[in-house]
Amino acid sequence: MERTKISQPASNALSVLQRLLPKVGPEEAGKLLGDTEHWRNFARRIQRNPAVIDALRVKQQHRCPVCQCGLDGGLTVHHVSYINRCRTETTIELVHTTQNRANRRVMAPPCEGCPEINRCLGFLALVHNACHVKIHAQEQRGES
Repeated sequence: MERTKISQPASNALSVLQRLLPKVGPEEAGKLLGDTEHWRNFARRIQRNPAVIDALRVKQQHRCPVCQCGLDGGLTVHHVSYINRCRTETTIELVHTTQNRANRRVMAPPCEGCPEINRCLGFLALVHNACHVKIHAQEQRGES
């Protein structure tokens, strides 16, 4: 499937990358909020839940916010912010297929039907794997 790209000026692309960079990394956020199951469910597990991936696709109108191409191929749920906690500390077992492992069993928060899912989605973005690398490359440049 060919990706359809919407052109954007280079300065706008840079601004998008900067906007997607978390201001506080996961280690620092864990210290600030307390490394609890509520925080770990958001910071370390939410990206495995297919309901989150599907909801992000719809929210983003099936477009990657970095390159504006359609959301096909290898995708990653990127944390725009780690300053959030899941409403629950419980987890459910799900099958999560990755590029390297099909039918991998993982633990994730039960997001489907959660009344707080839209709040959580505001701290996440669904991006292509290659675009995720670009975001974090920008992060490295910003630290230099």
